[in-house]
Amino acid sequence: MSALVPLAYAGLPLLVLIFFRVLPRHQAVIWIYMLSIMFLPRQPFEVLGVIHINPRSAASFMILAWIAAFDMDRLLAFRPRWFDVPFLFWMPGALFTSLSNDLGAWDGLSTSVMRIAVWVAPYFIARIYFRDRKSLQDLAWAVFLGALIYVPLAGFEIRMSPQLHRLVYGFDQHNFTQTARGTGYWRPMVFMQHGLMVAMWMGMCTVVVWAMFREKMGRFLRVPFWLWAGGLTLTTIACQSFGAVILLIAGFGTVLACRLFRRPWPYLLLALAPSTYCILRATDAWDAQNLIDGVEAINADRAYSLSVRIAAESTLTGHARDRLWLGWGGFGRFRTTETQTNEKGVLADSMWLITFSQNGLFGLLCLLAMHFVGCLVVAGRAPPQRWLEPRFALPGSMALVISLVMVDNLMNNMINPVFLVILGAVVGPGSLPDEETAPQEESPPAEIPAGPRILGT
Repeated sequence: MSALVPLAYAGLPLLVLIFFRVLPRHQAVIWIYMLSIMFLPRQPFEVLGVIHINPRSAASFMILAWIAAFDMDRLLAFRPRWFDVPFLFWMPGALFTSLSNDLGAWDGLSTSVMRIAVWVAPYFIARIYFRDRKSLQDLAWAVFLGALIYVPLAGFEIRMSPQLHRLVYGFDQHNFTQTARGTGYWRPMVFMQHGLMVAMWMGMCTVVVWAMFREKMGRFLRVPFWLWAGGLTLTTIACQSFGAVILLIAGFGTVLACRLFRRPWPYLLLALAPSTYCILRATDAWDAQNLIDGVEAINADRAYSLSVRIAAESTLTGHARDRLWLGWGGFGRFRTTETQTNEKGVLADSMWLITFSQNGLFGLLCLLAMHFVGCLVVAGRAPPQRWLEPRFALPGSMALVISLVMVDNLMNNMINPVFLVILGAVVGPGSLPDEETAPQEESPPAEIPAGPRILGT
């Protein structure tokens, strides 16, 4: 492990102070979260046995510390709305699970602190600081520039193999053999958790950039956004993730279907798909064999991978139903008795499956509601059949991103706090179509302009 690992984490507080000093606060928030998930080393460590620092949580702890020191009044002035309730229930769920399994309050508190840092803080911080349409546009600019930063890095690893994390930090963040695709090129990981996470990041950024083109947000370096969006689409394909490409196609197809039929139901079906799948599989009401058959008609290798995951779901959900409401908790207790001695025997890497097994139906319903309720709010303000119109394109694309990420996590467990920032921002006043937004208070002086806004003029 390189000495740069502790230095990277030690430098984050300084970065937070600088960004909040020179940028409007909403821009500082998104850039801190993006740079953390994009570049921090995949080496977690603990503080006091409760605070777990990693690329997903570090930004939240630093931003919350800054708010406590310099902006507590704004935090205390915030009032949650009805659609924030699932996040409020999600926080103490881990404590309920630990107590019901006699694992102790300390275990529950430790897990709850992590939930706040990884899930709840990014959402509510965005709810506090993204208060108008301009802040939503600045969020889109940041996402676009974040994707643009990753293009040459991903291109290097596609050609030369995933090396950057090892070269900078001294170790590989994941199994290197999974990056070989048998095509002469590689699946890039850059500094993220897995190559699948990179592909989803590029794909979802592409959705937002296409919306920037529809919203007529100008040009960048004199190049129109449709060309940038096209380049990011090709980069997503080059990342060689079948799932990310299919979801990108499904997202565009959903928007076009809504426009064609002039009805919102294609998007509502997409947004409901994760909840429907999870409930049917958790209750064993559907064996998913026809889904495997459908994927096999497209790609036999992907169908085999899917069948392995479905088999694991059947095994683990059966065990999870023995503690239906609050689950088995941590420490691998959610695995069946015959597989506890060989944890590699059952694959458990989908977000919904881990949540249902560890935190029961209560945790699963909170997880699903956190994503679906927010998307429903946006669909009510910005009708999906009008998402190709400039005034609705940006909030529509962000709601679409959240739904696609949730679909992806039916088979994966890639938690990216940036998407939670997007969710918190898009359910705020900035997505209102009639500009009925709350005034945005900025901490920097008026003469300090927003960086991404200048680059886009």
